[in-house]
Amino acid sequence: EAIAIADDTMTAACSHAGPLFIAWAYSACGRAYTASDPNRALDTFREGLAYIRQHRMPLQEAWMAMDAAVLEATHGDLDQALDLFAASMDSFFQSGATAFLAGPFARLVMFFDRTGRPDVAATLCGTAVNPRTYLPQFDGAVDHVRSVLGTVTFDACVRAGAAMTVTQAVHYAHHHIQL
Repeated sequence: EAIAIADDTMTAACSHAGPLFIAWAYSACGRAYTASDPNRALDTFREGLAYIRQHRMPLQEAWMAMDAAVLEATHGDLDQALDLFAASMDSFFQSGATAFLAGPFARLVMFFDRTGRPDVAATLCGTAVNPRTYLPQFDGAVDHVRSVLGTVTFDACVRAGAAMTVTQAVHYAHHHIQL
């Protein structure tokens, strides 16, 4: 249903709405195509991010960068995915919306699990902004990380993450993104 109205939604938003609604339309259209046409979704997210950055909307950038990062990690460019994860974290952090860091942190837990960094994934599980989330894949990633590391090491990593402030958690994530 979303695909059927995506183009009309974008046209209507660009014709009749202000920048915030146009940004939302880009996000909705990108999400509409995520499963069926990831390349089109990526193109839409890229256009949307350029628009959002031009209009200086940091919270919208944070949300869209997070969605685009996940798609880039699975269907696009890995370096671009990491840049987008960093941009999402930075936008949430700098805007003061630190509670929303749980979104990029949860996705980074899954990313670092898939890329063979279970220690980093486990540490992010325990960060000051706990990445407990509605993502159905999240619990599976946590279970996988726990089984790879073992309960003792997993719990130690989670405790290390829990001891971090939000600022330290963001710096930790940035450090491992750079690596």
